[in-house]
Amino acid sequence: MSSARSVTSQVTDKREPSRRPRLHDDVSKALLAMIRREELATGERLPPEPDLAKHFSVSRGTLRAAVQELTLLGFLEVKQGAGTFVRQPDRQDLVQPFQALLAGEPQLAGDLLQLRRLLEPEVARLAAGSCTEQDSIHLQTLVETQVARVANGADLANEDVQLHSAIAHIAGNQLICNILMMMRSLLQEQDYQSAPEAEAETVKQHQTIVSAITAHEPELARAAMITHLAWVEQVLTDKGIRV
Repeated sequence: MSSARSVTSQVTDKREPSRRPRLHDDVSKALLAMIRREELATGERLPPEPDLAKHFSVSRGTLRAAVQELTLLGFLEVKQGAGTFVRQPDRQDLVQPFQALLAGEPQLAGDLLQLRRLLEPEVARLAAGSCTEQDSIHLQTLVETQVARVANGADLANEDVQLHSAIAHIAGNQLICNILMMMRSLLQEQDYQSAPEAEAETVKQHQTIVSAITAHEPELARAAMITHLAWVEQVLTDKGIRV
């Protein structure tokens, strides 16, 4: 850690006290920078609290607040009796804060659906512009699996997620893909998925979306996704779910 400068030596902020960043925010940023530079590698245990506080020239209370912040973000993990370890965030770290929010305010699921309406049609449009022959085969295989499952009376919960995830991956934006998968995970947990009796229609609409994507028709793909999402929301409304 010798290459990192004291946090307090870096702070020469002359703004009004109420507008200055809190010191623990500066410490968390410095720690995060060290993680990203791999001065603190994934799986490595942080130095003892007194040493780390001395390194940053801050109190142990300030250091604890910074560590807690990075723990909430998924960059650190506290193991009881073993210490605090560096880790890399995963999708679940993104989902957890929203899980708590939805549990307290389930009506916010409607806001999630609205966000999905804003993102997924554009994702379908992007996918149509970048879909390769291999991507086309994969999408068609996913739809064929859905057709077979509906014919056998099986549900499409996993297959629905797989198809929408595949479309997001084809679109090529990893950040959007992660956001969409987070939303779908939350909606699934809150029982906001398509009603079972509507699954044959779900497959039909998925076929329309996939046909437009594999034919490299961006606007048709976008329109098909808009139609699909509007229909899903109507099904949920009919089911008695507020959207």
